This record gives sequence, structure tokens and C-alpha cells, in this order.
Amino acid sequence: MYLSKEHITRLLDQITRLALPGSWLGFDIINSAMLTSPWTQPIVESITGVGTPWPGTIDDPEAELSAHGWQATITQPGEEEANYGRWPYPLIPRTMPDMPHHWLVTAYKS
Repeated sequence: MYLSKEHITRLLDQITRLALPGSWLGFDIINSAMLTSPWTQPIVESITGVGTPWPGTIDDPEAELSAHGWQATITQPGEEEANYGRWPYPLIPRTMPDMPHHWLVTAYKS
């Protein structure tokens, strides 16, 4: 999320060229609604104000990675696999349109 969309795409292209079948990839990324939602504006303004803006987003990580030959699994903070009793907010279902999401991505190169 700290890289521009162009840099994310270029880096993913380079990693894909270098990765052998069976390789794993892990990263976190936000969707574009995270930058525009009224619920996330205070954090977006805060991080931008200290010089660490989030210019890069991926709205559908599974589709994006699939197009590069990766099989992705997506988890959100607060889901059972990424909670550990510390997530204080309600979990926003992935199927709700135009809602901010922070994706935790793991992908397998097929």
C-alpha cells in the first residue's frame, strides 16, 4: 500500500518471472475504498500528514494474482485466522460493496 499501483504491478510482474512453481508470496494491501471512505478518512489524513501516504490499492487481490498465475487466499484483520483477541472493531463482510478493506494476502505459484 506504500507503493503506487504502477509499482505494485511492476513488482508483481518481476516476482512472477522469478518465482518457481510452488513459491509463496505474502503481503498486505488495502482496497481503493479505504482511501475514500468517511470511516477511514482520519487515518488516511493522519498517515499522509506524517509523510507515509497509501498510494497503492488492489480491489480484488484474488483476480489480480490469478492473472499472474498465483492462487491467492485473502484474510482480513478480525477474521478468525487474523484476530488473536485483539481486533476491537466489527468485521466488514467482503461482499459489502464500496466498503474499506485491508487484505492480508498469501499466494501460491501454480
